[in-house]
Amino acid sequence: EKFDAHKDGQDGSELRNKYEEYSIRDLEFAIQEAEAYGRIEVERLRKDPRSKALTADVNQKISQMKRESLQLEKKANALDDCDAR
Repeated sequence: EKFDAHKDGQDGSELRNKYEEYSIRDLEFAIQEAEAYGRIEVERLRKDPRSKALTADVNQKISQMKRESLQLEKKANALDDCDAR
């Protein structure tokens, strides 16, 4: 606000134009860097995707846990309300 009120902050002033040029240059550089990083990441993910199959022992453990969960759910459903107290 103070800068805008000062004569150097007025539209068309030399200092304001210089600051705007610096800002535009810096923002263009930031955009270029972000785009370059994005291209590198896309290429990296194409070469080495993160979603890999789980190992056999992990899949086996998951299956076991699912079976146990189903058994416990059946047992819980079979209980009467009076059995829960």
